[in-house]
Amino acid sequence: MDGNPTPLRFDRYRVKSELGQGGYGVVYRCADPVMNRDVAVKKFDRRAITALAEVKELHVPGRLEHANIVTIYDVLDHDGAIVMEFVPGGSLRSRMNLDPEWVKEHGISIILDVAEGLRAAHSAGILHLDIKPDNILLTGDGRAKLADFGVCKLIESSEYADGPAGTLPYMALEVLDGSGYRYEADVHSLGCVTYEIYSGRLPWIANGGLLAYALTKANKPPQSLRERNSEVGDLVSKVVARMITNGPDRIKNIDVVIQHLLAVNPAGSGSLKTIDDLQIHLGAIYGFANAERTPLYLLSQYLISVRSAANSLRSGPDVGALERLLPKAFAWLCACTTSVNLRLAQAIWLKYESSCPYCGRDVCACTDQWSRDDQSRNEDLLDAMASRQVNQASDPKSFAEYQAQFDRMFGDANRKEGLEATINHAYSEIAEAMDAVIHLLPHERDRTLLAMQLEFSDLVAWFFALTNFVGDDFDLAACVLDLFANGCYACDSQQCVCPEPLGVSEWRKALNVVPDYEK
Repeated sequence: MDGNPTPLRFDRYRVKSELGQGGYGVVYRCADPVMNRDVAVKKFDRRAITALAEVKELHVPGRLEHANIVTIYDVLDHDGAIVMEFVPGGSLRSRMNLDPEWVKEHGISIILDVAEGLRAAHSAGILHLDIKPDNILLTGDGRAKLADFGVCKLIESSEYADGPAGTLPYMALEVLDGSGYRYEADVHSLGCVTYEIYSGRLPWIANGGLLAYALTKANKPPQSLRERNSEVGDLVSKVVARMITNGPDRIKNIDVVIQHLLAVNPAGSGSLKTIDDLQIHLGAIYGFANAERTPLYLLSQYLISVRSAANSLRSGPDVGALERLLPKAFAWLCACTTSVNLRLAQAIWLKYESSCPYCGRDVCACTDQWSRDDQSRNEDLLDAMASRQVNQASDPKSFAEYQAQFDRMFGDANRKEGLEATINHAYSEIAEAMDAVIHLLPHERDRTLLAMQLEFSDLVAWFFALTNFVGDDFDLAACVLDLFANGCYACDSQQCVCPEPLGVSEWRKALNVVPDYEK
């Protein structure tokens, strides 16, 4: 308590109880007799009374009204207080203390709610600057609302804010050191909250004040969220790392955070779905046409589409071209796996469920394995996986989640090898899959069938390897749904009625192959 007696009322609002205290004042639950509802009234400390000017500027009709932001009803100048919506579920901080497992279970939905509120604030030119669990309130049904814009700053489109503001552990480095900052400062703070939800601690802890935190954040990179909590998915861990990092690699736009987290929580979006949903969507368009095509034919078409995408990757990459070329390659990949009765999620689960199938590590470290004879290595793998059947596969995840998983397992190795080597590996795996179709598909023995399915697992894995060279914010699932929104992109039919795509001469042209007799 601050030693002051609890007031009886603020203007017409009768005080019922104290809800809590913070660095800028005390919040009370009050009754509003005119509207017949409870409200929250924040009485600002004398030292923070200047914050009223910012809050008053926010209290412009339509400027900051959003379902995920606590509504400001009134500003009481004479009392040095603001009147806000009363949110009955209490703060996220309280819920984290009382029921941390519930918070982890609903964490993505909570962060998405806050991110949506931030998007509205940023669109209005408002930086919150004090995002922390204490300033996130929960409704009775668990929805999150962003509260307390007491230290916010208003900036124009080209401006930078300056001067420290907020709560030290959640403040971005550029806020701590007093340099200019923009909306990515709020992204950093929200990343710290997400890290805290899933790990039980903050990414940085420093003994001391502003300078201590500035030095710690500048010089001591935190452990990844997945290292802190192995149950956290790869995509969440990767997104949080990009939210809290310092410098140009940080996500700068809250829309990008929302895009990635919707891929973790497809139920929150009507557009982003699991990888198998994408395969089914494409199957509805091309299934009838592909039914009469052999796996070899489909693999050949996949090879051509990968070659086009690879050429685009070599040139930059050309993101505009890749938004068309990679979805087309993905469509042929779906057709290939469907032709051997595999879902993409099954193919991934079979060999790449969560770690490298050869060394068993989260991050592949099996360079010694590659010196072994391929045949003996594959025989060992078949022995180890003899009991696995695709109908036992775990539930499918979104494309972005699998992309983050493969990036964690093999991304560093792929980038170290370089784009050209990765492209050649992808070509090689297509050839291996063709060989498997020719020699293994006619057999029905369990071990032979498993060997063929594992070749298709590799086919999928090396498609993901190519995506490591596109960029972190390339959203293939959205590109697929955009390109194939109305059915086949070429004939614009719900069920493809395109003629056979390539004859022999077109094949030669596409593959840049000229027969000896034509030279």
